[in-house]
Amino acid sequence: MDPDGDPITATVTDGEVRVTTPAPPPAPPIVGGTVYPVDKVSILMPWVGLALLLALAGAYVTRLTLRKLRG
Repeated sequence: MDPDGDPITATVTDGEVRVTTPAPPPAPPIVGGTVYPVDKVSILMPWVGLALLLALAGAYVTRLTLRKLRG
């Protein structure tokens, strides 16, 4: 037997040896759909924009707070 447990057979006739091995497993089925390339910039840009917006909002709030504290 092979490592997968499938039997391997051999036939000897008139000095000729024929070995039969199990067939390879079938290929996995192809699943429908469209494959699009991944663009790292289009994935990261919304997060970069959000980080920039939060940084600007933090600077604005800090500026307003300092003005109120100074009087």
